Amino acid sequence: MNPEITALNRLRGAPRQSVIKLEYYIKRCASEDKVVLETKLTKVDTIRKKLFDLQKRYYELPPEADLTETDEAIEQMETSLEEMEVSLKYHISKHNIDDKSTKLNIKENKTGKLLSVKLPDIPLPQFSGKYEEFGNFKSQFISLIEDNDGLSNTQNLYYLKSSLTGEAKLIQTTDDTYK
Repeated sequence: MNPEITALNRLRGAPRQSVIKLEYYIKRCASEDKVVLETKLTKVDTIRKKLFDLQKRYYELPPEADLTETDEAIEQMETSLEEMEVSLKYHISKHNIDDKSTKLNIKENKTGKLLSVKLPDIPLPQFSGKYEEFGNFKSQFISLIEDNDGLSNTQNLYYLKSSLTGEAKLIQTTDDTYK
């Protein structure tokens, strides 16, 4: 056998061992840690690049060299790498979904706690229709009423109407025109 092929076959052993270790890791227990999964995904890309470089070196050999066995081995490793990549991306996407649902649950829990706790009354800001007062009124009203996810548009409109005094109170509004 050609000594160059023998040397390249030995070099092929390192990526092959990395593929085997990664396959074992994924089959055994793909980690519950998203960072570990992302690191393993990076490892798949690294192995793929090494394999591509090795394949280029094989193809630089003279045309009479028989690379049938080598092509099959490299193709098998590429297939394994693709399967591992899909598996890792699937596990990472599950983490992303879990992260989103956890954030939603935390938000729901916080909202529930806020609704169940009796807080002292905060007086609503008043707006009489003077242009100079509008900026302050708007920022206070938005932070107290409009940004409160627990209130409907009808409730927001009610609070808006009860905050208006003087000429501003004469403006006609309906639930449809609140937003």
